Amino acid sequence: TGAGKSSLLNAVLGEIEVLPTSCMRACTAAIVELAYKASGGDAYACDVELASADAWREDVRPYRDWLLKEKRTTAIPPEDDPARTAYDKVKSLFGAAAVATPEDAMATAGPAGPKKRGGKKGAPPPPFRFESHEAAGTTVALVAADAAALRVQAEQYVDSSASSDEGALWPLVRRVRLSGPWAVLAGGAVLVDAPGLRDDNSARDAVVKSRLRGASALWFVSNVRRAVNDKTVKDCLPTSFRSLLAETRRAGDAVVIATQTDTMNRAEVAENLRLGDDAPLLEVARARNAFSRKAIDASFYEGLDAGLLPVNRKTADGFEFGVFACSSVDCQKLEGSRTADGPPAIWADVEETEVPALRRLLRAAAREKPAARATG
Repeated sequence: TGAGKSSLLNAVLGEIEVLPTSCMRACTAAIVELAYKASGGDAYACDVELASADAWREDVRPYRDWLLKEKRTTAIPPEDDPARTAYDKVKSLFGAAAVATPEDAMATAGPAGPKKRGGKKGAPPPPFRFESHEAAGTTVALVAADAAALRVQAEQYVDSSASSDEGALWPLVRRVRLSGPWAVLAGGAVLVDAPGLRDDNSARDAVVKSRLRGASALWFVSNVRRAVNDKTVKDCLPTSFRSLLAETRRAGDAVVIATQTDTMNRAEVAENLRLGDDAPLLEVARARNAFSRKAIDASFYEGLDAGLLPVNRKTADGFEFGVFACSSVDCQKLEGSRTADGPPAIWADVEETEVPALRRLLRAAAREKPAARATG
C-alpha cells in the first residue's frame, strides 16, 4: 500500500487525477477497472455495482456468528479469526462507533429503528443492524465531462476513509468500472487498480488476492527505495510460480515497477552506489534505476533451472520478465497534465520516466491477446 499505484495508472492514462491519490496515505479501497470509452455523450463514465441484500448478509454472517457464540467483552475478533474480515467490512461501512462495544454491534433493527437485542428465551435473535444497508442491491451510473469531475463523484466508492469514524461504501462494492477516452486502452486492454497486498484491512486484502487469480498479466508496484528487497513482491513470486511463468507465459505477463524515481537523497544514493561526491543528480538517478532493474531481474531468475534463463533461451519469443523504473509525477509535468507543482524534479526527457514504455507494453499486449488485463 502507498506504493504509488494509482498515481502510476493516472500517468499511464495521461491523466492527473482520475484515480484518488494522496502523499499521506494509501487511497484505493475498492477494485477499480479502467477501460476505453469511445466518443459519444459524456467523455467519462463510471458504473458501480453494489452487493445484493442477500450477498451482504452472507458477507457479514461470520461476524454475526462470532458475536453470538458467547458473552463478549470486545466487539473485535482476533486477527486470525475468520470473522475478522467480516468485522472489517462492518466497521468500514458503518463507522467505528457502530462496533465500539459488543452491545453496539449487536443492536438490532426493527420497524421503529435500532433497538437493543432482546426477546423470548430460545427465540432466534432478530437481525442485527449491520446485516442490512439501504444501498445494497443498487447499481450506480455516473457520467462526467472531465476526469476531475468523475473522480469526485466516484471517490466514495473507491477511496479509503481518512478516519475510521467515517463510513465508507467500498465494502458493498462488487465492481467499479471507469471508462474514458484513453488512447492507450483503445486496443482492448483493461487495467485494474487494486489495494495493496498485505493491506491492514483483511477484507480488502482478501478481495485483491481473489482478483489476482483472474488476471492475464500482473504489475507489481513498489517504491524505488524498497523495490529491490520488497518482501511482498517476493512472497507473490515463489520459485514454483516464477518457473511456471518462465515456461508458459509471454513477455510482459509479469512486471515489477519501481515508482517515484523523481524523489531521492542524492548524497545517500551516490554513497551507496559508490559514485563520486560530485556526481550530478541525473547521473545518480540513472545509476539507481539501472541498479534496481538489474537487481530485481536477477532476483526473479534466482533458483530457476538453467534452461529457463534468458541467456539459454532457444527462441526469440517466449517469456521475458519486465522491470521498469518510473516517475509518474515528472511524466505528468513533462506532458503538461500536471501544471501546478513546478518543473520536473529530475527527468528532462519523458522517455526516461519510463511511463511511455509501459504504454507501449499495454498496446502490444492488446494486439497479441484481445481484452488483455493487467492488475496493478
